Amino acid sequence: MFFKGAISADSHIAEPPNCYIDYIEPKYRDIAPRVETRDNGQDIYVIKDMKKTIPMGFLAGAGMKS
Repeated sequence: MFFKGAISADSHIAEPPNCYIDYIEPKYRDIAPRVETRDNGQDIYVIKDMKKTIPMGFLAGAGMKS
């Protein structure tokens, strides 16, 4: 994966997908936010206890409906 982080159109930085997994205390890794790739190739953020995943394309889409 080549994604190193992104800067959105309104100039804030989106964390790279390994941010929480590589830099979190090991005891929290199993519940840390993570990026997974769906069968269709779409990357999604998965966050514990959220009912819906977040497609990477909506990462900086405040107010957008998925």
